[in-house]
Amino acid sequence: MASIKLKFRPSSVKGKKGVLNYQIIHYRLTRLIKTSYQIMPFEWDDSTGSLLIPTQSECKARLLLIRDHTNWEMTRLQGIINDLERTGVEYTIDDIVAFFRKIPLWRVCSNSCNGVSINWSGRKGDGRQKVIPRQ
Repeated sequence: MASIKLKFRPSSVKGKKGVLNYQIIHYRLTRLIKTSYQIMPFEWDDSTGSLLIPTQSECKARLLLIRDHTNWEMTRLQGIINDLERTGVEYTIDDIVAFFRKIPLWRVCSNSCNGVSINWSGRKGDGRQKVIPRQ
């Protein structure tokens, strides 16, 4: 199973904002998904890998919004990984990234009787199909 972490990449220019990235690790391969969220180095806690949100600050609302968005996107990434795991079909780290970016490697179509049918369409003519029961 893949793991996800939120990472901060500081700017190479001192005093400038850095960028938050999602780090995905699957079978010892790593990919970074760059976000549009920029924060100052003092707004990041390296030891916990999370945002530092001050109690009294004009930036508090912005940081709370960034925290909520990154939490939602990480939950979305974890959901993608869980869905891929449930299919029983081998998948790569690039499949996770592509699905997150909405490149249609997986086509999901609703079937009211049997659950969700996922057709694999991203690999060299492989037409395998797996049905995931509704929960």
